[in-house]
Amino acid sequence: MTYKKIFFNVSIFIIIVFVLVGCAKSRYLIYMSPTVNLKSFVNIEVSAIELESQRLNVEIPTLYILRHEIIKAIQKSNMYQKVANEIDTYRGTLLIKCKIVEFDKGNRVLRYFIGMGAGKAYLKSICLFYNKENGQLIATGTFSGEIESGFFGGSVDQNEMVGAIVKAIVLFLKKGV
Repeated sequence: MTYKKIFFNVSIFIIIVFVLVGCAKSRYLIYMSPTVNLKSFVNIEVSAIELESQRLNVEIPTLYILRHEIIKAIQKSNMYQKVANEIDTYRGTLLIKCKIVEFDKGNRVLRYFIGMGAGKAYLKSICLFYNKENGQLIATGTFSGEIESGFFGGSVDQNEMVGAIVKAIVLFLKKGV
């Protein structure tokens, strides 16, 4: 087999897998750029995730899972010494407070037949980053997970969207400014 045929076959396989499986995309938009380098902090504390409104229909375990996954992903990145729910020291600690502000299950039929963003499902949170030592707001932005397509329109798996939000938060922290 030539390299062109191998490349073509692999490309087709990847496209088929992507279309059939579908996955959550992560996005973030920073409203207030960091006033200090986020990498200058030693610890990160992640406060309990809040819901802007009870009408959002977000499953309660999703709130706990999001907090746990943020902590786990930041720990895995090895950027900070300590990452936890509560940290007993204020010095050198970045406090992250997130609130889920939007959740839409979208339209599975539109995702299946049209795709390309039609009927997308999404989970959106606003995150505030504080210097725990002096209470100063350092940065703020929205972080979201979206499901745009997938086999039979993709599921509305909140855990998948949570993973996309976590990915966006870690990416933002890695950039640092």
